[in-house]
Amino acid sequence: MRKIIFTSISVILILVYFTGQVFAAWAAATSFETTNGTTTPTAGADVILTGDGTGWNGNWASVSSGADYDYDDTVTGVPDGSWAVKISSASGNALIKRLLTTSVTSGIIHTAMRVNLKLGTSQRLVLVRDTAPISMWNVEFNTADIVINGDTSATVLTNYTAGTWYKVAINFDTAVPTAKARVDGGSWSSGVASVASRTGDITEVRFEQGDTGLGPQYYDQVCEGVEPTAQGCAVAAAAAFFGDFFFFFFWGMGIRPRKLYEQFA
Repeated sequence: MRKIIFTSISVILILVYFTGQVFAAWAAATSFETTNGTTTPTAGADVILTGDGTGWNGNWASVSSGADYDYDDTVTGVPDGSWAVKISSASGNALIKRLLTTSVTSGIIHTAMRVNLKLGTSQRLVLVRDTAPISMWNVEFNTADIVINGDTSATVLTNYTAGTWYKVAINFDTAVPTAKARVDGGSWSSGVASVASRTGDITEVRFEQGDTGLGPQYYDQVCEGVEPTAQGCAVAAAAAFFGDFFFFFFWGMGIRPRKLYEQFA
């Protein structure tokens, strides 16, 4: 009877957890490993008007002319798979953007970025709100450091290395409104308010290259809530889910994690 009761409780906890995951505030993820979910990219092909993954409203788009936004499989060290996005510009600011299916007020977004030259305002991940649209925060690779910008700025990493991939995360809450950032799973930066303390849902993600002739710069994978792994966002998410699944399962069976060895030895 005791086992039945505990098993029933575990099932309920699993269902509650799964429901929370399904309705969590942000379910967008992309890896750039396909152009549409099934087709392998062609090296040098345009990223614009393509887009794999889930949780997005439409494909990648751009409002900048004089720039190239290409699929690339030649850059080394890509964190997720073998394909990345390469942005090159000969005429100033360049950006690509993608809309979320569902706007969000808080969450953690993860990506990976690599800047080749430490010159000027060279590379940014930008979170954009639904009105205008207007930028609320960005993580920027500048002439020396990685910083998070909002109404003020905070250092995320000093003296980053050009030509190195960094996994970037922004933890934001538009109701406060404050965000903080970190790289490679390190310590979070100080929190900064949004630009002009703006509030409003986040509806768009942007990658920007800020100055002329600094490319190519590289971007890879976008996902929510879990740290990207070498296998990509989907694998990390699955690992997190099944880790919790088995924790609740064994707990419901009356087996505590520290006693697993004793149960099966």
